[in-house]
Amino acid sequence: DHRDLHSSLHDALPISLIGFSPRARSAALYSQAENRIQIWTGLPAYPHLAATMNAPDAVTALALSDDAQVALAADASGNVYALAGNGRRTTVYHGSQVSALTFFAGTEDAAIADAAAGSIALVRNVAAGPTVTTLLPPANLQCHAAALAIASDGSTVLAACPAQHKVWTYNVVSNASNAYGVPVAPAALDAAGVADAFLMSPDERGTYWLLEWRNGAAVASFVGAAQHAATAGAGN
Repeated sequence: DHRDLHSSLHDALPISLIGFSPRARSAALYSQAENRIQIWTGLPAYPHLAATMNAPDAVTALALSDDAQVALAADASGNVYALAGNGRRTTVYHGSQVSALTFFAGTEDAAIADAAAGSIALVRNVAAGPTVTTLLPPANLQCHAAALAIASDGSTVLAACPAQHKVWTYNVVSNASNAYGVPVAPAALDAAGVADAFLMSPDERGTYWLLEWRNGAAVASFVGAAQHAATAGAGN
């Protein structure tokens, strides 16, 4: 929980945005007021401030590698920068509307969602000579991705496509690209605490759904409804 993290880090900046490492043992904290980014390691039990760096203007998305050596920060102009603890800043991508960033676990490879372009950029070695490959959805899908996640196989990228009520998956090894219908407009793919399970955003009735990556396929399952939604339904 972001609030619990904030309350435990007494030296943390005022938080505008948080980007966790894939295994959630480190976090990058962005303060718009201070225009700085802090890198914290040792989560959750022993948080330690590892680095502080100047931030790009108006950061809109943030991610951190598992070794906490490089952060990715996107700005409102569609630029994505690799930021090192020594203050080095490298532009690794320029797009139209960067909506999500995530690293692959245990690597300095990352995926970048460009909602306006309807594509994902796969960036290898973001800190040292990055190479960029554009991943495209199936021909019958226009995905303006709002969120990204990486499956535990280390090769499957999952993208939430809210306008289409779909989740798009792309395997960066086999290049298999598939679309799966889901019962909500998924604006999030938040790790649910177990491998390959992601909480999607609730629908307009406050109903929560879980997305699981099982045996090479995406499966949506019902989690529950918000209390106010259940109460309203009981009174009708």
